[in-house]
Amino acid sequence: MKGYNGLESKFRQVLVISKRAKELMKGSKPLIKTKEKHPLKIAKKEIESGKLNVKLVEKEEMSQNIQ
Repeated sequence: MKGYNGLESKFRQVLVISKRAKELMKGSKPLIKTKEKHPLKIAKKEIESGKLNVKLVEKEEMSQNIQ
C-alpha cells in the first residue's frame, strides 16, 4: 500500500491526520489554501499535497529522549 508522505500504514495515517486536525482546531493555520472548513479534511489534504512532513520515531529513540 502506498501511503502519504511515507506513511505506509493506514493506522499511522489516521494518527497523523487526527493529530493535525486537533492542531487546526486549536488555532493553527492551514498549510494549504482551501475552501474546506472541516479540520479532518484540511489535515488529509495537507498530507496528500506533501505540505505536512512527518518524522517517524523509533521506540528506542523515544525512550532515550525521555531519560
